[in-house]
Amino acid sequence: MVPLSRTSRFHAGFSFGTVVGALLGVAMVALHVPVAVHLTAVAGLVAVVVLWQAQRFVADHEPAEPDTPERVPRAGALAAWREPRTLLIGVFVLAFAFAEGVGNDWISVAAIDGYHVPAAARVSVIASIGYCASLAGPPTIGLLGNHLTVLRALIVVAALLGVAILVAGTVRAPQAGQR
Repeated sequence: MVPLSRTSRFHAGFSFGTVVGALLGVAMVALHVPVAVHLTAVAGLVAVVVLWQAQRFVADHEPAEPDTPERVPRAGALAAWREPRTLLIGVFVLAFAFAEGVGNDWISVAAIDGYHVPAAARVSVIASIGYCASLAGPPTIGLLGNHLTVLRALIVVAALLGVAILVAGTVRAPQAGQR
């Protein structure tokens, strides 16, 4: 199991990044900075900060427990960036995180613009469900992970994706004249 202090640091880093990112976005809009310039600058900044902070954020080795023999130190945190399996898992996470962000931020706009769905009640219901899922998902997996291991708790995600696949064909926008 991951030590709480490291887990707390990851969650704090995520929350801090979310707030800083939102404030930076507001500032860029207020200053009328073009989106391409804004995103390029942020990508460069993120790359520099990740390289600079990676070794400080994640320990280079697991601390030895008092009753166990000294553990062999792992390779440095930056060495993990050269490990193919780790990078492939990162691509997997990128795909799901990207889908989550797009789903939460753009599906409602796509429904309004692409299918001319009124913005009144249906879109707000969809957005509210998505928001509740993003709030409830991590603690649910954490709770299950404490009882089953996080790896087994992730089966919930696979099950929900299966449900999404099953209902995908039934959520098409109605054709003209249909309700």
